[in-house]
Amino acid sequence: QNDDMMLRKGIPPLCALLLSASHITPLANAIVKKVPLNRLSNEEIILRHEARARDAILRASSDDATAYEKGNLRGTFMKGNVALGDGSNETVVINDFQNAQYYGTVEIGTPPVSFQVIFDTGSSNLWVPNVGCTHCGGPINKKNKYDRETSTTYEEDGSDFNITYGSGSVIGKFAKDTVTLADDIVITEQRFGLIEDAGGLGIGYNMGKFDGILGLAFQSISIDNAPPVLVNAIDQGQLDEPLFAFYL
Repeated sequence: QNDDMMLRKGIPPLCALLLSASHITPLANAIVKKVPLNRLSNEEIILRHEARARDAILRASSDDATAYEKGNLRGTFMKGNVALGDGSNETVVINDFQNAQYYGTVEIGTPPVSFQVIFDTGSSNLWVPNVGCTHCGGPINKKNKYDRETSTTYEEDGSDFNITYGSGSVIGKFAKDTVTLADDIVITEQRFGLIEDAGGLGIGYNMGKFDGILGLAFQSISIDNAPPVLVNAIDQGQLDEPLFAFYL
């Protein structure tokens, strides 16, 4: 029945983050809250790669293109799995667009603003791009950005936020604000990163659908020992049990 309801709402039941929460009911009657997770279609991934290829070809063919851009054009695109030739020299052309980024919605601020985030079990911090962030999307793939001027619950922190993943790093500052999961799991004064430069993540971030990352790991690996979102949710009585799961 839940899957059917998700389909009627137009949400593909590919994956969901499950949270045990009811706020007032006994544990035996706890309500399971779902945060649907989505991903780009293969068709949209292909269109984004084609748009990136066209844009780079135009840049490299312009009069002011550097010798590096012109000389490395083909190598750049083959790394991105975009074939530039007519296929006459290949028997079978195989493209791997690595469409493996599952993302879901989190809301930040008052009134709440929606962001698409990857729920990451290998890290512990929440971050989203700040207004004015560099290397945070572009014309092909715009990112939702946090604007402190629009939130009445924003609190300045100012501590440095620098985190390095296997795929690269992001740089910014800590801030505090209200975070909402699954419509009514409301976490107040959550410390999170406002990213000023996401260039370290490279094409994986620029081409990805997600705006930021919400870490689900333990506080022991959290940057600046900031309590993770779910730890605060538990401490603030928003979850009946210290439990989450994924449904695939």
